Amino acid sequence: MRCKGSPLMPRIRDLVVLDLLTSETSALVLQLSPSLRSLNILFSLEAEKEDRPIAPNVASSLLETIPLIAPNLEKFYCDIDVDISRGFIESFAHCARLNTLSMSAALPLDGGALRMLPSIPSLRDLTCSIDLSRKSEPLRPYTFQHLMRLQVAGPFDDLTAFISACELPSLTCITVRFQQPPSAQHPLNLLTAICQRCNPALLTSFSTHVLYQFFANTPRLMEYFEPLLALPNIKSFRLWFSHAIPSIHDDDLTRIGTSWPRLSYFSVSRLPMKLDVPPDLVRPTLSALVDLARRCPHLESFGVPELDAKVVPEENAAALPLGHALRSLSVGDVVLPWPEPITHLAGVAKVVDRVFPSIELREPRMSVNGWVRLLRLLKTMRVSREP
Repeated sequence: MRCKGSPLMPRIRDLVVLDLLTSETSALVLQLSPSLRSLNILFSLEAEKEDRPIAPNVASSLLETIPLIAPNLEKFYCDIDVDISRGFIESFAHCARLNTLSMSAALPLDGGALRMLPSIPSLRDLTCSIDLSRKSEPLRPYTFQHLMRLQVAGPFDDLTAFISACELPSLTCITVRFQQPPSAQHPLNLLTAICQRCNPALLTSFSTHVLYQFFANTPRLMEYFEPLLALPNIKSFRLWFSHAIPSIHDDDLTRIGTSWPRLSYFSVSRLPMKLDVPPDLVRPTLSALVDLARRCPHLESFGVPELDAKVVPEENAAALPLGHALRSLSVGDVVLPWPEPITHLAGVAKVVDRVFPSIELREPRMSVNGWVRLLRLLKTMRVSREP
């Protein structure tokens, strides 16, 4: 217990609280201290032993109290699935050092809560979800002067409205998770807003998770993400789709390599489940990958659902750069010609081995296919060169 106002743990700096029940919040308050720097709370979703449900007012009261007792917090993570008032966000303005705020997707912020976030002047890293369906307050212009990393989830239209209302002059990394499709707007609107609201020279990382049928047909990848090519210093580009396999043309990789010469991480992936491959799906070729590597000397990781290796690139110094530093090459499958000439896979392996001698040859957990066969052949080639 507190003795004459002194905290129970006066020197505590990091605290993780899992499955917090309503009846345990008083005990948690006793452990809070001005020395606390990092706090991670997971509220229990189960009923208490007395069969009483979690009380939203108790959770709200606790969240409003935390900044008052621990004003030196630097990192706060909260995972909760209880519908509570978002007014507690205003209390965190008392934390002059708070640089990381992470709220679970189950606690989406409305317009009123979003208005309060810029009042946290030290905020550098924000993770939250957004739901503007309540229409509690109209969105106003927001300026996140020092925000560097933003992870935001919600319906497509809500994310577009939020980003369009923001000024993000210090942003370096952004992740957007689309939970619902747009009502009428084209995805280009959101990406254009990102480019307009941030400093293009500072943004180096873009990621997106699409949790619905994003594409009506099988469009070209850059048909949707072309505005991002205006960002000259992108180093990491990650796309994840749950219900689609986008077409990736060779020219898409050429334009990416030309626009992002500092690129180090490129990944286009989909939910690890069997999807019907559209008949008009276009896959990047091995030649396009080699060309991307030439344009992006810092590329360390490359991943696509499928790679077209039906044609082996010419083996000459002009066509094949030697010894690229790529370490991770992740491909769902390698598409080979049918019927496959007996020497074709060996030719593909020879090119990959020559251009990417440093890739890690770790087999994925899947049935044997063209990609696994290629990896095994590359392992054999390496072993044969050992003294």
